[in-house]
Amino acid sequence: MIEYYKKPSIWPGVKRVLLDMKDNIFWMVRNGKKVFFWHDHWISESTLADQVPGNDTNNIVTVDQVLHDGEWTIPDNLKIMFQNMGIVFDLVLTDTTAEDECFWKPDSRGRFTTKPAFNEVRHKLPKVWWYSLVWKIPLMPKYSNFGWRLMHNALPTDSELQYRGITTVTCCHFCKKGPKTISHVFWHCEWATAIRDWGIQLFTLNGGITNF
Repeated sequence: MIEYYKKPSIWPGVKRVLLDMKDNIFWMVRNGKKVFFWHDHWISESTLADQVPGNDTNNIVTVDQVLHDGEWTIPDNLKIMFQNMGIVFDLVLTDTTAEDECFWKPDSRGRFTTKPAFNEVRHKLPKVWWYSLVWKIPLMPKYSNFGWRLMHNALPTDSELQYRGITTVTCCHFCKKGPKTISHVFWHCEWATAIRDWGIQLFTLNGGITNF
C-alpha cells in the first residue's frame, strides 16, 4: 500500500493537450444539452467566450438554456450585442428531440481516431539528419530503438547512471582509458574508432561519419 503522495504521470500530459483537442471539436447543436454556450465551438470557428471576453460569467451554461421548443430565447442585452457582431442564431438548425453531435474538424468526415489526433496536437520538431537511418531502413525494432536512444543520449551508461543519482565507478571496458560515456564509447574510444573505420571501408560509406 502506498502511504505517500505519488505524482501521476499521465494526467499532466492529458491536461496539456485538452485545449488543443477542444479547439478541434465542433458541435452540431440538436437539443443543446451537451454543448457549452460560451466555451464550445458550435456557432462559429471560435468560441463565444473568445469573441466576447468577460460575458461568460452570466447564468447561461449550456445551449439548451436559451433554446425552448426550437426557438431561441437569448436575453435582449446579449441578442443586440450578437446582432451587431453578425452572429445569427437562427442559422443554427436545431432538433430538440435529438442528441447533440460533435465532429473532429481535422477529419473530412468528422471522425475521431487516435493517430491523426495525436499528430494534430503534438508539437512537431524538424526532422533530424539521422531520422531515415533509424526509422526508414529495414531494421529490427530493437535496433531502431537502440539508435534512437543513442542519438538522444538516453543509453544507461555509467555516466548517465551517475547523473541520475546512482553511485557507480565509470571506466570504459574496452580501452580502460576513459569514462564510460556515450561520446567516449561510440566515438573517442580507440576500439570504437577502429571498428568504425573498418565499417566505413567495408560498406564504402561516402563522406564517413561525423561526430555529434
